[in-house]
Amino acid sequence: MTQPLPHLSKYDRFPSQFDGRIVMGKLTVGALRAVLVVLLTGTVLIQVAMVWTLISGNDPEDGSVPLTPLRVITILGMVSIQVALVCVWRLVSMVRRGTVFSHAAFRSVDVMIGAIVSAALVWFAVTAVNAPGQREDPGVTVIMGGIGLGILGVALIVLVLRMLLAQAVALDGEATRMQAELNEVI
Repeated sequence: MTQPLPHLSKYDRFPSQFDGRIVMGKLTVGALRAVLVVLLTGTVLIQVAMVWTLISGNDPEDGSVPLTPLRVITILGMVSIQVALVCVWRLVSMVRRGTVFSHAAFRSVDVMIGAIVSAALVWFAVTAVNAPGQREDPGVTVIMGGIGLGILGVALIVLVLRMLLAQAVALDGEATRMQAELNEVI
């Protein structure tokens, strides 16, 4: 039986252990992976529908709004979302194995930051394509621009989290080195 860890709060009743570290529980990982699968499936279905509409030429709209650029932009936006979802999947797998505090995690985080920035750029493209239709109500364009800035803000938050990951990796390396030195002394 595993001994409870003294530094855990009463809310961390069921931690799992791997290599002496606290890692995500199976239920948490399973729930997150289920959400990721649903989101990935949804984005693929949206892409398929958009590509089918573009290829078949069967446009159900009346043509008052330039839908082809919006559909192409939507397909590109779904790609950026899919890339971010795959990166989250990889990071969750690393957390589950207890290997997230390694240099290998930086590649996924960097790709995720790039995907979020590209999603913001795609959103700004949607805003630009939609703007001429909003001449009577320019507030919609301003709101859409604000949403784009919010998406860029998420990229900045992930960048800050990357810096925290870098500090954690450095501390983990230092702790490993100190443990090795202590083992030599003992």
